[in-house]
Amino acid sequence: MNDDRNEESSESPRAGVNPGYAAHQIAKALTASKEHHDPEVRKRAEEKIAKWSTVLSNILTDSVDYGSRTPTRETPSWATLEVITGGFATGKLLAEDPIQDHERKLLENLPNFSDGKERHALNTHFLSEEGLNDLRERLGTGCYDISVPEEGALLVVAWLVEKGYPNEARELIDELSPFFSRLRFYPVPLKHQRRFGSRVHLKDAGDKRWTKSSF
Repeated sequence: MNDDRNEESSESPRAGVNPGYAAHQIAKALTASKEHHDPEVRKRAEEKIAKWSTVLSNILTDSVDYGSRTPTRETPSWATLEVITGGFATGKLLAEDPIQDHERKLLENLPNFSDGKERHALNTHFLSEEGLNDLRERLGTGCYDISVPEEGALLVVAWLVEKGYPNEARELIDELSPFFSRLRFYPVPLKHQRRFGSRVHLKDAGDKRWTKSSF
């Protein structure tokens, strides 16, 4: 009897994922998107609806293995997933956002790349002598920003090369290169070093009620 239960459990890892939870979150966000007085809150609620709708679809189609260390297929464990309330991955990779403004500016100086290959062209550029020099300079000056861990990967490559660890650099490149067309492995360039310090954010009680973590 116990063996049968264990076998059933191992074959049905998602049995405990309740689609009703996602549906409830969608309902809450729908209410906020229609009734809240603040247009910014309504906009964020609409974004939550889209994300929770994706999660609900993932649950119903069994396309994401919730509870697994690698919940999305053909995605390495080191890739940063978008995760929302309750620890549910939407399936989106945070370093896979559409081409951003700083990337477009960098692309202006890169010739000979085709549509859809922009990110591959940028990742490859930062492995050239010019690109590695740029990364090494930014490491020295601190004139860069990293919004997701992947954006620091080629900075690590540049550091390894500079410090005399070419084999380790090559191993890292081999791990990253299959995803050059999808993910950003380079930092956001800054004109000045980012300064860190204490920051205070204020919200009134009404906004806090609508934007609490359970929403």
